[in-house]
Order: sequence, then C-alpha cells, then structure tokens
Amino acid sequence: MTYTPQMTFFTLYVSHPPPPQPFNHIMSEYYINLEYRIEEATDAIHDGEYKFASTAAQAFGIPVRTLQRRLAGTHTSFFEREPHGFVLNTEQREAICVYLTRLDKLSISARLGHLRGAANFLLQQANPVDSPRIGQHWPVRFLQQNPQFFKRKQAPLAADRKTSLTVEVAKQHFYDFRDVLVKYAIQPDDIWNMDESGFRIGVGRGHLVITLVKKGPLRAIDPGVRDLVSDVEAISAGGGKIPSMLIIPGINILNKWMQENDLNDDLLLATTESGYSNDEKAFDWLKHFDFHSRKAQVGAHRLLIMDNYGSHLTYEFLQYADFHNIVIFTLPPHSTHVTQPLDVGIFQPMKHYHSEVIDETIRLGSTSFNKQDFLASFTSLRAKAFTESNIRSAFKHTGLVPYSPEVVLKKVIAWQPPESTPPRDPFRSSSPIEATPHGPREIQKLGTELQDDLDDYDIPEELREKFGRYIKGSLVGASSLALAERDIEATHNHNKAKAKRDKLGGSVAQKGGGNNRSTGKG
Repeated sequence: MTYTPQMTFFTLYVSHPPPPQPFNHIMSEYYINLEYRIEEATDAIHDGEYKFASTAAQAFGIPVRTLQRRLAGTHTSFFEREPHGFVLNTEQREAICVYLTRLDKLSISARLGHLRGAANFLLQQANPVDSPRIGQHWPVRFLQQNPQFFKRKQAPLAADRKTSLTVEVAKQHFYDFRDVLVKYAIQPDDIWNMDESGFRIGVGRGHLVITLVKKGPLRAIDPGVRDLVSDVEAISAGGGKIPSMLIIPGINILNKWMQENDLNDDLLLATTESGYSNDEKAFDWLKHFDFHSRKAQVGAHRLLIMDNYGSHLTYEFLQYADFHNIVIFTLPPHSTHVTQPLDVGIFQPMKHYHSEVIDETIRLGSTSFNKQDFLASFTSLRAKAFTESNIRSAFKHTGLVPYSPEVVLKKVIAWQPPESTPPRDPFRSSSPIEATPHGPREIQKLGTELQDDLDDYDIPEELREKFGRYIKGSLVGASSLALAERDIEATHNHNKAKAKRDKLGGSVAQKGGGNNRSTGKG
C-alpha cells in the first residue's frame, strides 16, 4: 500500500521543523517524512487507535519491522542519530571540497573514484599505521551533504539500439542451441564465444563527474588519436579465456610494440591496413584458438559461438573447424547485444576501463595516447574485465549457460523504446565554501596541538574563537596541499614512464603476418 499523507501530516511538518543536525548534516526529505510518520504511528497505537503494529504500519506507510523496533525501544529517532559519512573530520571534508572546486575550475571534473581516493588518502595520511577506509556509499552521502556539487554526465548516452529480433527468431535460436549441445554432447567448458571489438586508441567516453556547474555542456577532453585497434577474444562458459589477438593498423610489426609493457607472451599481434580483421586474420585466429582452447578441452567437440559476419566464415575457416571438431554456431542477425556473451558482459566494461586510462592520462598532464600507451595498459584493463565471474555472468545473461531462454525472451517481448523522463531539479545550497587560509604541511601537526591546548588556558572567548577559525583554516590548507602533492607526484611518475616508451625506436620486428610476443622480444 502506498502511503498518502493527510492534511494533519503537512501541518505537523510545518509546525515542527527538523532540529539542527550536527556537522551541518543534511537529512534527506525521505527520512524526515519517515520519522514523522513513525511518530504519528506510535502515538496512534499508544492512544488505542490501532491494536497491532502491522495495521498501523500499513496505515501510515512505514515498514512494519521499523515500527516494531521503535515500539520495543531498539530503533532510535533519525533526529537523534549520529549522521553517516563522518569518518573524516570537518577539516578533511572541507579540504576535499576545496580539492573538488580546484579541479572543477581547471576543467578537470572529478569522478566518484577520485572522490573516494582523496578521502582514503587523507585517512591514511592522518592514521598511517591503522587507517580506516570510507564505506561503499560514502561518496553518495558526501554529495548529499554538499549539494553545491552535482553528479552529471559529461556527454549524453547514445539511444538504445532498436532490435529487429523477433520472439520467433529468438525461440528458434535457443532450440538450435539446445539441439547442438545434445547432438555433440558438449560440456560447459567446451562452449566458447568469439567476437571482435574495436578500440579507438585515444578516444575516451563521457563519465559521471562532480562539478559546480548545474547546467550547460560539459566537455570531455581526449587526446584525439583515432587509430583503431581490433581486439579478438574468446571466452568459455566455464569461465575460461584464451590469449588475445590484437590487430593494429599498419603493414609492419614494430619492435617497440613488444617492449616496455607486460603483454602476454602468447598474445597474437597482427597488422592490417585498416585495423580490422579480414579472411586471412580470421583464419590465423582460428588456429590460435584451436591451440589454446584445446588445453582445457573436456569432451570430443568444442562449440564456437560467433556472429554471422561473412569474413569469418570462409571455406578454409569452416574446413579447418570441421577437421578439428570445432562446431560453429552462429547467432541470429541483429541480436548480438542480447545473445552474444562478449557483447553483453565483457566488452562494455573493458571499454569503460580503456576510457578510464585515457581520462587518467589527461589528468596527469599528457596530451597524447598512442599505440605504445594502449599496449602498455592493455593487460591491466583486460584483467579487470575478463574475470571468471564476469565471464560466467555473461553466459548467464544471454540465457546460454545455464540454459534459460526466458532471460532473452523476456527482453525481446518487453522491448520498448526508452521513455523520456522530466529532468529532476536537485536542491542546491546557496552558501559557498567559506574561504580559509592555506598553510604548509607542517602546520597540520602544530594546529592540532594548538587546538587541544586551547582548553588549558583562560583566554577571552572572542580570542578563542579566532584561534579556532585560524587553526581550522590551517588544517584545511594542509590537507589540500597534501592532495596537490600527491597529484604532482603521480603526474611525474606517469610522464617518466611515457617518455621511456616514446624513446623506443621504430625498427621492424617482422614484415606482415602475425607475431607472438615471445618470438618478437628484442
């Protein structure tokens, strides 16, 4: 039952404004309203209007368990609770506000990960031996408590792709898949999905950022290197994967592509003029797949699920697959966004991590992100996306393993174009961050000691207040300076590593063809 407030409730709200909260805590309207409803319900029970807590909870639109605990005395008022999210002290929280404001003015809007990292850094600095860490939801609460910051998207999301996949085609897809599994007695570890995805080397994506600007466009800067690298991958329903095949635009494979990085020795490097795969590279990949997937083979046959793009299915390709007991199973046209595991659960996270690397590169002062930089980051971003749990989840969400056609059929049946929703007008505080003086790092220890010593001296209250304001500003400045020093050090280390990669020569490791990294080390 949805609770509909009565007129008496509104009167109570107006005549009983919420009491002031410690630490400038901003309680959400939801909890304010919930608290008033709980108080009304408890009063009604005590006055005999309701005999059971369940009846009163339903009437006032509150959780039954919450009301029962309040009546038992184990659930305290929201107004009396210590507010969440204050593991950092006031000076540290203000230092983070100053830090976010500085980044925003520099057009380097922070993301939630940076907010979380700054908070943990300050905690570690204050408690180097046994430092606490913020909780998972701390950044969200911090933004609620500091409504001068807005969480916004840098660029609009692309509209959802409309599908031409019908219910009948989807059903037939699962019938065929089940028949193949039965016919060849294929085990989950022998079910593989292969796909190719392109990465624009230096082109990032829009992120949710924290900014002081409520409206207007937000620009995401990228290095603008638009060369395409194609990544050909294969994953199994058992959670396995084989080494990647990377196709780089060009004619020759350069030695520097295999230096100053941690690429897998079994990774297959290849070149084409466009950066896309072709018949020759697809065949090279199939042999690569056969060699590595055979190591984990359980049954007599392996099933290779792939889209029906023509360049893969050449005669030579199919002949080799038949000879090596690799059963090719193609997906329906225009369906890979719901039927292909790599599309559903792997490539999108991988591209997200790729864009994070580009974003971090820009924040550290670089103006370029080239092929060497992409290769240097590839192993790390791939490891984040190609986890066993992600791979198993990808097969699960395509209804393949475990076999659950309804997972996809529900999506196809309910497929509707996205409905536009009116923009929400968030509450914005009119009070700006109070400017405070910034001091050197050493002032932090002295400021803390002075603050502790104030209680030991008999000084006028006005002077005590001035001391407190000065010390508070010094502590905020010291914390802000520490954050700046951290950023400078990270920028220095990044530029040093990039300069080392950029000095690599352009000698040819091999002319054309494919090359395993282990054979191309110089």
